[in-house]
Amino acid sequence: MALVVTPSEMQIRTALRGFLVQVLPAGVDVVLGQQNRVPEPQAGAFGVIWPLRYKRLATNLHSWQDSKFPGSISGTTMTVGTVTGLPLAAGRQVFGPGVAPNTIIKSGSGTSWQVTPSQTVAPGGTFSAGAATFTIQGEVVYQVDLHGTPPNAPQPSPDASDMKTAVVTMFRDYYATSYFAGIGFPVRPVSVDEGREVPWSNAEEQYEMMWVLEAKMQANQVVSGVPAEFADSAVFSSVNVDVAFPP
Repeated sequence: MALVVTPSEMQIRTALRGFLVQVLPAGVDVVLGQQNRVPEPQAGAFGVIWPLRYKRLATNLHSWQDSKFPGSISGTTMTVGTVTGLPLAAGRQVFGPGVAPNTIIKSGSGTSWQVTPSQTVAPGGTFSAGAATFTIQGEVVYQVDLHGTPPNAPQPSPDASDMKTAVVTMFRDYYATSYFAGIGFPVRPVSVDEGREVPWSNAEEQYEMMWVLEAKMQANQVVSGVPAEFADSAVFSSVNVDVAFPP
């Protein structure tokens, strides 16, 4: 079972970086923290993003969709007819009369797909490869460090405090809401604190101005690829309770 998380943490982080690059002065790079053996950017001013924490906002939302098709299997090749419902995709589990347990689609397209394990299933049966999705609504929090050029630098601008003011102002405005709405992922800004100035000493043991912020965003992440088996029919029978109970 190959589960896929969308948007991924990397996509959420990339969206935040894109916003920061837009509102910070030209030439100010924004990098990911927690990297080994990587020097800080050569430019005097730069930003660093640190993933801090995640908080669930609600219980999971569930959805299911079936995928039905006439099929047969010869060895590891599954031949399919017209697919009704969810299109087939690699990683999905196949169910059907005579199909071996835990049969997984590995690759393919159109009418020919590769599956595992190897088996033989004669034509005439109806297969299914339904899937379920689980959506979690959560709040992700990132620390944003804004490093300004040292006060005694030949060109002391941009200033860390000014960069902080630009980020805080625009993140708590419709500007940020519009930006994140256009990235194509269910990620939206929630809040950002006013920040604090933190002493920072670089590799040359020289102090740099640095402001630290906490930016909160809501991210609705979808976990997909969970197999879901559906019943095509149900058989009911009636029981005369006056006769059957008490036993």
